[in-house]
Amino acid sequence: MFILLTIVFLTINIKAIFAGPILRETCNEITLARHLNETQEIPIPDDIKSKAVCFILFGISYILVNFLYLAAAYSVDLLRWPTLIMISMCVGKLVFTTVSKSKEYNSIPKYSFSRTLRSMLGVTYYGYILSQLM
Repeated sequence: MFILLTIVFLTINIKAIFAGPILRETCNEITLARHLNETQEIPIPDDIKSKAVCFILFGISYILVNFLYLAAAYSVDLLRWPTLIMISMCVGKLVFTTVSKSKEYNSIPKYSFSRTLRSMLGVTYYGYILSQLM
């Protein structure tokens, strides 16, 4: 199971480097619907509401599984400091993530320097853990 999760996280990070973040289009749809609701009083369609609920549930479960994975990876990691860096990156991302309250619509870009750097570090880390497991 641990090898499977390592491969899944490795694949997600590789996809994020080359094709942008997962569920970017869905997040942009939700953000646009919320923006139109706030500025022009257009009601949010039910399918967008259900996408938003699924998006939030996916995000929470992804974060939870990632933290459980990193806690288990600490015992597999021989050096320990790569796992501590990944845990601090995840905690920092949670703490310093803010929800924009601006009145203008800003879509999520396909690429950004920080997201690409985080994904490259993730590929390096999960590749390292995979090599420890083999």
